[in-house]
Amino acid sequence: MNYGINLIAYHGDAYIGDTAVKYSIAALIFYSCSLFIFPKFFNYSRWYLLLPFMLILLVISFIGRELCSNYLYPLWMTDKSPYTHGESFIMHLWWYSQYSIWGWVYWYAKENIRKKWETTKLEKEIILSDFNALKAQVDPHFLYNTLNYFYSKALDVSEPLADAIVDLSDVMRYSIEKKEDENGQVLLIDEIYNIEKLLSLFNYRFNDLGQVIYSKSGNLDKLRVPPYILTIPIENVLKHGDTTQEIIIDIDYDQLSSSLLIYIANSKNVKEASSTGIGLENLKKRLHYHYGDKQKLTVNEDAQFFEITIEIMY
Repeated sequence: MNYGINLIAYHGDAYIGDTAVKYSIAALIFYSCSLFIFPKFFNYSRWYLLLPFMLILLVISFIGRELCSNYLYPLWMTDKSPYTHGESFIMHLWWYSQYSIWGWVYWYAKENIRKKWETTKLEKEIILSDFNALKAQVDPHFLYNTLNYFYSKALDVSEPLADAIVDLSDVMRYSIEKKEDENGQVLLIDEIYNIEKLLSLFNYRFNDLGQVIYSKSGNLDKLRVPPYILTIPIENVLKHGDTTQEIIIDIDYDQLSSSLLIYIANSKNVKEASSTGIGLENLKKRLHYHYGDKQKLTVNEDAQFFEITIEIMY
């Protein structure tokens, strides 16, 4: 289209090579921005790299255009570019600005469509999960009354057994009656209380739980998180980890940066089958659903060691 306009405007004195070079450089700018620079650096954690990469792209595209104007064009046109390098840079800056903005618009629109699709898909998964949980749910009052009966009978036999029954009751109560707000989130302290009960139950059942290095810091009382944000990694540790070794659990809230950092690490049990990763993948989707780009889940592992880090910006 541009070549056709030039043919009309300049009465046939137009060069297809000139148009091809210009729009090849335009494509370089557009796709570099929309497929690489903005997807990788247009977020809170890496924004400081956005400007350097934009400047690098500006310099590369300008040099490419200048080389073509001064060395390639003379192969099919009589004269080199009539503009100085400064004049050429001003014109190229306008050209660059247009196509980098279009690259951002394209990426932003595509990203919003993707997020909307993922949100719709996750909402369907949540509805299906809630429906399946509802089908499997036992009347909690009957269940708790039965456990209370077991507790009263166990007291005469074994106090640790009675305490384990109370812990089991608390874990099941949290599973059935967790107090979610309108955003589907629970208090972090309730999640912490639940994993403490899980660890206690596991230790009672197997009596081989290694040293749990457990630390909390910051004001955690009012923080809300998606349900099972701690339970899923801890269950993964108990199922696939070497529970006779150290288990590190660190929960820290930094009020200055308004960020929550959760770190869990353990040794692997080489005799256990490897994890399918379904639980952690589900957790990753739910974190993205609740926090978007203001969260990061990182998993590092090798043959002997596993660690997971969750960072949430409030």
